[in-house]
Amino acid sequence: MVSVKKQCAHCGKSFSVRQYRAIKAKFCSVPCRIAQRVGNRVNTVCIKCGKEFWVKKSRWSSGTVRYCSRSCKNTSQQNQCCSSCQQCGKKIWDSPSAKRKFCSINCELAWRKTRPKPVCSIPNCSRPLYARERCSSHYKRWYNRTTAGKIAQERYWDSERGKRKKSEKHRRWRLSQVGQVWLARYKSSGKEAAKMAKYDKSDNGIMKRYRFRISETGRVLSRRQCQERRARMVGAPGRFSREEWFSVRDFTNGVCPECGVNVGIEKMTIDHIIPLSKGGSNFISNIRAICKSCNSRKRDKILR
Repeated sequence: MVSVKKQCAHCGKSFSVRQYRAIKAKFCSVPCRIAQRVGNRVNTVCIKCGKEFWVKKSRWSSGTVRYCSRSCKNTSQQNQCCSSCQQCGKKIWDSPSAKRKFCSINCELAWRKTRPKPVCSIPNCSRPLYARERCSSHYKRWYNRTTAGKIAQERYWDSERGKRKKSEKHRRWRLSQVGQVWLARYKSSGKEAAKMAKYDKSDNGIMKRYRFRISETGRVLSRRQCQERRARMVGAPGRFSREEWFSVRDFTNGVCPECGVNVGIEKMTIDHIIPLSKGGSNFISNIRAICKSCNSRKRDKILR
């Protein structure tokens, strides 16, 4: 290891020290370090308790060190002032910088419970104070009119939470009495029909209808409407819902009862047991689920 020569800060003697300790090493031995530390300190007496304590020469020469501890300094009559507790009236001896108003935490809690709560400064409003001498509702109205409030509102309504709250608020409004009256007037005016006709001709409307038609719900709805149209043409009574058709279709588990082939639930088609042309009805009791090939081969026959 490389050694470096240094001079002791206390006795002036030259000593060797390793290079990695050259910056911190100041003394040649431990006795020199202790002697230097004691030599830089002065033994003085606390003016409060009379206890002897050591202090640095630089602080002792300034004349500001007169107490051995902070407790002696705080309890000294020379640095204390007398005040009274705002709750119980008890005298408080403490330093002027403390500015204590209560003698204990219990008095402070009791004072907070009994003090009059500030109210809103807006006339004819007695709600509790929130901010800027206003209650929460008046403060929000004032804040939303400011530039910062408008920016904050835009950010909130663009967030996921704001969108959910906005849709829920709109849903509750539509179910209310005012919303029902407004929607009835809006529909009777013809504006909704014109708006929907314009949307259906747009690219978004065309794509939405296409995505619905190729979905499972769209295919089922199309088949059911086709059967209802045929029933109306021949004058057959009855109709069935989507849930009723799903229960009949799911009962087969995707297996055709005619050919026994598992074609899947999605590929099952609507078949009238007694055809509409032979006087059959369009009720769910006259409906069964078979595959497309068997339905086409059956045509208007009555299978036993």
